[in-house]
Amino acid sequence: MDRGNRRKRIHTKNYTAYEGDKSFLEAPTEKTKKIWKEAEELIVEEIKKEL
Repeated sequence: MDRGNRRKRIHTKNYTAYEGDKSFLEAPTEKTKKIWKEAEELIVEEIKKEL
């Protein structure tokens, strides 16, 4: 059996779909917000370079 089929079988066997809502998630921390702000600024710079 090749590795791809084995991985697929293991994943399918162990996968359980989550059907709840997002209420279990926490709000982003200030550190996360800061990192995302920096990342978004860098993404904008990269897009401008490509144009």
